[in-house]
Formats: sequence, structure tokens, C-alpha cells
Amino acid sequence: MRMNPRTRWLLRLNAVLFTAATLVALAALGWMSQRFVLTWDWSGQHRAGLSEQSVRLLEGLETPPRLTAFVTPGGELADQVERLARRYRGHRPDLVLETVDPRREPDRVRRAGVDHEGELLVELGERRERAAAPTEAHVSRALERLLRERERRVAWLTDHGQRDLQGQANHDLGRLGEALAQEGHHLQGLSLLRQPLIPENTDLLVLAGPQVDLLEGERRLLRRHVAGGGNLLWLLEPEDLHRLPGLAADLGVTVLGHPVRDPRTQELLGTGDPGLSLVDEHPAHPVMEAISGPVLLPYTAALAIAPAADDRWRVRPLLRGAEHHELDAAAEPPFLLGATLERPRPHGGEQRVAIIGGGDFLSNRFLGNAANRSLGLALADWLTDPGEPETDFTAPGLDQRLDMGPVAVTLFGFGFLIGLPALLALVGGLMWWRGQR
Repeated sequence: MRMNPRTRWLLRLNAVLFTAATLVALAALGWMSQRFVLTWDWSGQHRAGLSEQSVRLLEGLETPPRLTAFVTPGGELADQVERLARRYRGHRPDLVLETVDPRREPDRVRRAGVDHEGELLVELGERRERAAAPTEAHVSRALERLLRERERRVAWLTDHGQRDLQGQANHDLGRLGEALAQEGHHLQGLSLLRQPLIPENTDLLVLAGPQVDLLEGERRLLRRHVAGGGNLLWLLEPEDLHRLPGLAADLGVTVLGHPVRDPRTQELLGTGDPGLSLVDEHPAHPVMEAISGPVLLPYTAALAIAPAADDRWRVRPLLRGAEHHELDAAAEPPFLLGATLERPRPHGGEQRVAIIGGGDFLSNRFLGNAANRSLGLALADWLTDPGEPETDFTAPGLDQRLDMGPVAVTLFGFGFLIGLPALLALVGGLMWWRGQR
């Protein structure tokens, strides 16, 4: 082609138009990627979708699942929730998703017992569970618990001035009882004076600070309940060791001192009361998985728990104080403020006991502080769970692990660290030598 000024001008125009068209096409693709999402999953294990366990779980649902996400609109967590919902809708198009802005609807957040952004309520009909984070593992486990769920019976002792799960006084547990009832727990006050029997269908017995001594027959019934595999939540007060010495001996519980003092929290809250302790570092425990914030523990006792080895109890710390906490006793911080005991039942399942050094943190007065409400609900859920193993919804892919023998490791190490650099140096030297010639 003969080049002249007109040809050169046309070539330049063509280059400009091609560049402009390319930029417009890229801008259009970028805009479309923000408005529309298309996913092609070519992986062998369908990693862009749901695991096989989650798919089977969704296929077994008789009612449409509903997710309520507490996230700020337009934020990263909101996008994560939308992506997760799309994955579930690929198998359950009838899934309902609702997002709640915590800043605009704080009352709804309080009623739901949500203590951090990104938490979800998972509902099937009238039943609901909480998922701590918008991930497949958390949501599918919540759905699995709902499918397994039956009516869970929670009983508490009456007649001795204990904290009442339906009481309205500051020291009572009425607000916690309302929250448990909303989550499907059946609450029942239990008078061992009128009915000297703890029903066998009791999933959880709550012992919350009796103010007067129990009769010898009542003490025997409590010890028989634990010895027979019954679950127990003991909100232990220091006087309980004198009122229930047999039960304390069975579980190996002693009180090191009371109350634990927290000077930093006293200064932070400006209350002038050193008996209020903030605990913001939580041990690894299933109960604490959904607890992301601090827990306010008022007037809590430091405990030591050492049951007899023959009883086969597995003791795990649940609440542990900080290094700066103080106690009028010859014990060194951090102090044990709460723990759980677990052991297998003879006929399957697991017996669970939780012992906390005080019940004020769940009282009507303090339940709304920090993550206390979430901890109370998580404790009740865990203690009433039958102990069946949960499905693993996060099994790693077959190609995420590389296993090599020692010979292969040696060859790879020698090849990459010595052989490959030597080869590159040799090729470079030969090219330089030929260039010189």
C-alpha cells in the first residue's frame, strides 16, 4: 500500500477509533460486572456453589428457609450476604432474604439479641436459630439444628428464693426466660416440695442461687439427676457450697474467692464499683463461637473445678478472667470464672454441665449489657443439645493438599534452589559468549 498523507491520517484515525472502542467496551463490561453476576463453576467439587452436604440439607427442607441479616447496606458484609444467598437460591429459589440496617433499626437488633454486625437469623416456620457469620458453614449448621430440633424443656427450682426464669425483679432471670421461649424452649418451674421428682424429659435443669437451705431429699434428687446423666446449669453463689455440699463434691467445685475485682472496668465505666468485670478474651469453646464481644460479669466468684477421674468428666474453661483482675485470696490470675463438664452417656449422646461463678450477669438488671444475652442463649442452646455430631460443611477439596515423599521433596528442593538457578546462569553465559563472537 502506497503511503501518503491521507493514508497516514486514516491509519491514525483507525487507531484512535479502535482504542476508543476498546475503552468503551471495557467500561461497559466493568459497569455490567457491578450490576449483574454470572458464575460458571468448572471445578471438580463445585467450589463456587454449595457443598454436597448443604445441597442434601436444602433438599430435605419442607418449608422455605428465611434469612435475616443484620448488615449495613452497601458494605462488604452486605455483599457477602448477597453472594451467599445466591448460592443457596441456586438450590432453593424460595429462600427469603431480608437485610436489617443496625443503625436504622436498633430496637429490632436488641429484640433479636444480635451483638455484632454480620449475624444472621435463620428461620424455618416459627423456629429460628442464629448464625454468627454469613458463611455456608454457619448457615447450614443452623439449618441442620432446626431440622433436628424438638421442643427443649428447661426447668428451674422454685421454693427457695432462687432467681426466677419468669420473674420481673432485678435479680430474676425473666428477660432471659422470654428470650428462651421465643427460641422455642419450654419453661417449667419445678417445686421438689410438691412433686419430689425431676421429670425424665427435662433437657436442662437451672440451679440459680437458692437463698435458704434445701431439704435433704431435695439434695438427693439433684445429685441423682446429675448422676443419671441430666444436664445442669449451675449459676453458683459462694453460699451454695454450704447448701449443696454433696453436689459440689460430686462435681469437684470449690470457690477460691468472691468477688473478682476489675479496676480497669471500674475506671472505664466510671461506676465506682470494682465488682464489675469485663471479659473480652474467650477460650476456644463451642458456646463462645457466636460471642464476639466482651461479657460483663458482676460480682463473680473465682472457681476451681477438679472432679474425680473415675467420673470421666472432661472439664473445659468457658470464662476466664484477665491478668489485671484481683481477688482477696492466695490465687494467681487469670481466674477461672466459668467452666463446662462433659461426659458420654451410657446409651448415647453426651451429658453437659455448666458452672458459672454467679448469676448476676444473666439477671434482668445486667442481661442487656455487652454480650450477656447472647452468652445466655448460647449456653442454653449448647446445654440442651443432644450432643449428636454436626455435619462438616467445610471439608477441604481434594486438590488443596500436596503430599510428597522425602525423595520427591529432596528433588524439588535441589531443583528449585540449585538446579534451576544453575541452568539459567549457564544459558545466560552461553548467550553472552555467542554475542561476543
